Amino acid sequence: MPTNLPPKSMELEKRYREARRLEDKISTLKEYIGSIPEHKGTMKLRAHLRTKLAKLNDELEAEKNRKAGSAGRTPFDIKKTGAAQVVILGLTQSGKSEVLKALTNVKVEVGNRPYTTLRPVVGVMNYKDIQIGIVEAPALMEGASQGKAWTPQVFGLSRNSDGIMLLVSADKNPEAQLGILVNELELAGIYPGKGDSSRVEVEITATGGIKVFCLKNFQGQPNRIGEIAREAGIRNALVRILDETTEEDLRRAMLVNVVHKPFLVVLTKTDLVSAEDVECFKNRVGSRFKTVAISTKTGEGLEDLREEVFGFLDIIRVYPRRPGRLEPDRPVVLRKGAKVANLAAQIHTELQRNFKFAKIWGSSAKYPGEKVGIDFELGDGDVVEVYTG
Repeated sequence: MPTNLPPKSMELEKRYREARRLEDKISTLKEYIGSIPEHKGTMKLRAHLRTKLAKLNDELEAEKNRKAGSAGRTPFDIKKTGAAQVVILGLTQSGKSEVLKALTNVKVEVGNRPYTTLRPVVGVMNYKDIQIGIVEAPALMEGASQGKAWTPQVFGLSRNSDGIMLLVSADKNPEAQLGILVNELELAGIYPGKGDSSRVEVEITATGGIKVFCLKNFQGQPNRIGEIAREAGIRNALVRILDETTEEDLRRAMLVNVVHKPFLVVLTKTDLVSAEDVECFKNRVGSRFKTVAISTKTGEGLEDLREEVFGFLDIIRVYPRRPGRLEPDRPVVLRKGAKVANLAAQIHTELQRNFKFAKIWGSSAKYPGEKVGIDFELGDGDVVEVYTG
């Protein structure tokens, strides 16, 4: 530990080591991390302690899940419905219930008192011929990552979701609210971004030490790779650096509890502030996150929100049509960038195995009925006929 830490940090470090209960270790460690001055000399220590905190949170969540499992299913055991599932997160009184009601018409209690929602509430949003499950989670709070109240289960819901809506109330310092939400999620190992576009792959092995491929993509000192691995408790692994990667990217990849989810920031209650305040917030936050401003009271922005919910999930609707028929079947939901091969495999493996060609109508076709191969990339709303031979 650096010797130039303030006395408070030294005392908290001692308390952390002496703590016996998991909850006490987590709360003390978070306080310890917050007390350490942020500069180059403490960067390695803070990174090491964040790794420890993430692992302790995982242990606490696993412990609570084991207890819940012994008692049967809990209100947080929610089966996914529809084409995707989105979780609504926010601090208390950020407008979560109003947004769920506006998007899904589900009956939900909307109260003026704090922490009205004590268990998840599920609704279904109908949009563009598909259904998207929307789950309102109980409110988060500062310190949620320490395991307070129901928050381990809330983080579990978030990990299992396809995307997360972060609600911040326009009349209560929305940037500060957003900072708390993002910080607590990251401390729990949930980061903004797309998990399938990771820059780093880490494959744990039994022996061989740390072997690195494509080192030229690493924007740091090569000797730091081994140090970062040891900080994460990894002794043997194959590390593939697939794109321009920083030390922080590498550290996240080596934490087995880290997941990446798309974030959508929703500024609520815009009827309580000026248009200038709304634009100012969007300008400051928009470079980091997709952002939409709404008012459930006036209805302003709700249609934009529906479009953004569909858009930030990076999914497309593809309508298969049987040759010789006029009307297509119900849409198949695929990830953006999917190809004809993905569609064929999802309909039936025989279609993919015996594929001959396909015909496409829609925005991705050069002309109606274009004849394409199995590697043709599909677009949202395409109608596709698959021919076998």
